[in-house]
Amino acid sequence: MIKKRKSVFILAAFLLVAALPAFSQEEEEDEKKMIREVIDVQVDRPPVVAAPAPVETPGKKGKKKKHHDPPPEETAPVDSGGTIPAPIAELMKRGNAWMTKKNKDFLKVDPTSSGNVLECLVSFVYKPKELNPAAPVEGKVTMKVIVDCKEGKYRYTIKDIVHTATAADFSGGDVFETIPKCGSMSLPEPSWKKIKSFALAKANIVAGNLKESMKQKVKDKKDDW
Repeated sequence: MIKKRKSVFILAAFLLVAALPAFSQEEEEDEKKMIREVIDVQVDRPPVVAAPAPVETPGKKGKKKKHHDPPPEETAPVDSGGTIPAPIAELMKRGNAWMTKKNKDFLKVDPTSSGNVLECLVSFVYKPKELNPAAPVEGKVTMKVIVDCKEGKYRYTIKDIVHTATAADFSGGDVFETIPKCGSMSLPEPSWKKIKSFALAKANIVAGNLKESMKQKVKDKKDDW
C-alpha cells in the first residue's frame, strides 16, 4: 500500500514538472501579444517652510523655557530645488486624468481603478479606404489600457487588441493571430493584414498620447461652492 502511494506521488510530481515549461511558454507568448513599457517619472521637490528659531522666555525660579512661535502667515515656502521620484498618488491622478479626458481621435470608456492600477477600454472606428473591399470589415478596433503605478515609475500595458466588424461574421478578433477569428475564407489575408497594421498603429498612437499626458502635472480644480 505504501509503495503504491509512493508511485502515485512520484507520477504526480513528474507531471507537475513536465507542465512547468508549458506554463512558462504560454506566459512568454502572452507578452508578445501586448505593448508594454515602464516609464520613470520625477517631479519637483515640494517647497518647505523653515521652522522658526526657538525663543527663550523666563520661567519660574529663573529657569528659561523654550518655545516655538507659529510661523507668520506671510512666510513664503522655501524652494529646496531638485527632483524626487513621483509619488504614487500623483501618478494615479495623472493616469486618471488621461482616462477620463475626451479625445477627438479615439473613444475611452469604462475607466476603473483598483489599488494602484488604472484601466480603461479604447476604441477606434475602422473603415477600409478602398471603395470595394474584399469583405465587409467595417467596424471598430478595441484595446484594453492598463496603468500600474509605483513610486517613481509606472508601467502601461496595451493588450486585447481586437477587430470587431459590424457584420459579426467578418470579425477578425485578436490582431496578433495569424488567422482571423472568422476564418480566411470570410476575411482574406490581404484585408486581415491591413486591419492588423491599422490596429497596431493606433495602439502606438494611444501609447504616445498616454506617455505625453503622464508628463503633465494635473491642475487641482477650484472649489467654487
